[in-house]
Amino acid sequence: MFSVVGKAWGHNCFLQARQQIPGLAAPVKVFLATGCPESACEVATIDDVADLAVRESITFINSASEEDLEDLMVQSGVSVATKAQVVYECISYNVVYKRIKELEQLLGGFNSVSLLDFLRRNRRYIEDIFPTQEQYQLNPQVIMNAIEPFDSRELSSEETKVLDFFKQYIIATSDQTAGKVYLTLQCK
Repeated sequence: MFSVVGKAWGHNCFLQARQQIPGLAAPVKVFLATGCPESACEVATIDDVADLAVRESITFINSASEEDLEDLMVQSGVSVATKAQVVYECISYNVVYKRIKELEQLLGGFNSVSLLDFLRRNRRYIEDIFPTQEQYQLNPQVIMNAIEPFDSRELSSEETKVLDFFKQYIIATSDQTAGKVYLTLQCK
């Protein structure tokens, strides 16, 4: 499903109307611009962890004493040297590696129009294509404008179904949230 969204976004932002893809978390933006999960992990923060229970656990680990944490690591068989490394690994896993399949599919869709190659050669355009939420107001019409002109004749019947579902989801969600759409990356 994410490869279809990546194709639609990549096709429209890069080949058609040069539309932007706003509001992505910094690690997602870095991954889509570089294809490198390690680089994405370097910019991940506790605020990028979507699961509130996991975020709370990482916050607990961060506030635990070194001795308590050392005992827990010995019991768990974890061989990370410092509390900062434990926190970094937890954030990296939950923000990037837990969703790497979906991120790679999205990147694959972008690559169908050589967007990654373009961004690697023209790094100054990364912020233009992926502005922060503060730089750009995301609304349902912007998303629909970005995917509407996408030529579904290039898609398989399964990909067309996914694209149609995505459009219906945006319409239904925008009706429920009075014009605000909240998109999150979910893994199952």
